[in-house]
Amino acid sequence: MNHPGVFLSTTTLPFWDFELYYTDTYYFDQAKAEALMKWIEANPCITHVVIAQFWRMRLKPHRFTHWGGKSESLTNELMYQSLREFIKRIHDMGRHVILLGPTPEPAYGKAVRYVRSAIRKGQTPIDMSPISCSHEKIAALNKDVFPLFEKLKAEGLCSVLDVLAVIPKGQPFLSYENGKFLMYDNDHLSGDGSTEIFRRLRPQLESLLQRPLPTK
Repeated sequence: MNHPGVFLSTTTLPFWDFELYYTDTYYFDQAKAEALMKWIEANPCITHVVIAQFWRMRLKPHRFTHWGGKSESLTNELMYQSLREFIKRIHDMGRHVILLGPTPEPAYGKAVRYVRSAIRKGQTPIDMSPISCSHEKIAALNKDVFPLFEKLKAEGLCSVLDVLAVIPKGQPFLSYENGKFLMYDNDHLSGDGSTEIFRRLRPQLESLLQRPLPTK
């Protein structure tokens, strides 16, 4: 789309001022977070930062340690504070932060196993309802996530790509369609699924990319 940016798809948890009380290189820590901020700031060609996460799983009740040493359990408020600080630092550099809203998850744990089992049993047509994801399901699963997004948007710190808006009520997002898996399991879109979501979200994204950048 001719817009320089960086797409953050790693498990960025916690976002700022917290880290898991045990060592796990899969997650962010202070050194990684600060290095990322320095890298973004040193590259003015990066004008947009898109953050994609498995948002509701980030709200699990882990215990975290503040960079200063204090340990406590994660709450929605702490999650909000940590995410807000992370986003605000990028916003204050004059970059546009865009959060990818919660994406579809199938009701059945392993879509691939479900479809292969149905094919093996000779079920034609395959009942897709157990491996589809409706507008209502996304809203229900992420009922604690959307209020955090709304607060951040209200403060003018970020924009949100609204996945709910592109999954009409009564037209669920299927895990398996036209011989392709769009969702593999309960938290992973396939390459085809990601492409389909992007196709639907593209008008939103193009509109967001036209907005003026934040002032430093």
